[in-house]
Amino acid sequence: QYRKIEEWAAFAQGAPHDVAIVQRAPEALSARLNARLTLLWCHDLALGRQAATVRGVLWNLDRIIVLSRFMAGQYRQVYQVPEDLLWTSRNGIDLSLFEGLDTGPRDRHALFYAARPERGLDVLLQFIMPRLLEAEPEATLYLCGYKNPVEHLQAFYDQMADAAKALGDRCVWLGYLPKADLYRRYAQGGCYVYPTPSPMARGFAEISCISAMEAQAAGLPIVTSQRGALPETITPEAGVLIDG
Repeated sequence: QYRKIEEWAAFAQGAPHDVAIVQRAPEALSARLNARLTLLWCHDLALGRQAATVRGVLWNLDRIIVLSRFMAGQYRQVYQVPEDLLWTSRNGIDLSLFEGLDTGPRDRHALFYAARPERGLDVLLQFIMPRLLEAEPEATLYLCGYKNPVEHLQAFYDQMADAAKALGDRCVWLGYLPKADLYRRYAQGGCYVYPTPSPMARGFAEISCISAMEAQAAGLPIVTSQRGALPETITPEAGVLIDG
């Protein structure tokens, strides 16, 4: 049963229910809910500007769900929430989508980046790829993503498009691929490359990383940063973590 968001307060406060799960919106917990168990399910870094809002609704919830040990520690530090209020869960992927993938032969020169551009694509395009191509001219970077642009970052997106064009045929935009197509590419590629964070967002860190999970499920090696939850998301045998 779907209801309009405008009906949330009246429904959640008036209708008795066993479990209320609120995602990413602590302000929805400002009034007492008529639930036996109330959960705030978080998917983002804790931010200082939201600390007062989160602490202001702690009386009205039973657990805050976080997705990694790194995220739990960061929430304790920034929001100063009690240890016993945090429930460390995890992200997940549908492993059935990887069944029957053709995993060979791999093109070891095929590199993939599928994260949001503002999470490190500028480092990859402007600093790493030019140096990499000097050492290995056959390397090709394949870019893909999901279509959810941020309006105030349009100038940055345009800058990234120009940087990609400057690499000529060594950089290929694959577009917004369905998961099955993306996973087929991963299963035949050489490496997932993710130098994060971007200089424009130095405070960013992965609280988990679904792209890393997908790459591992497809057998695609990973080179990324020793940062945030990446060390606990990526098994040591699956890739290389770089400091700095």
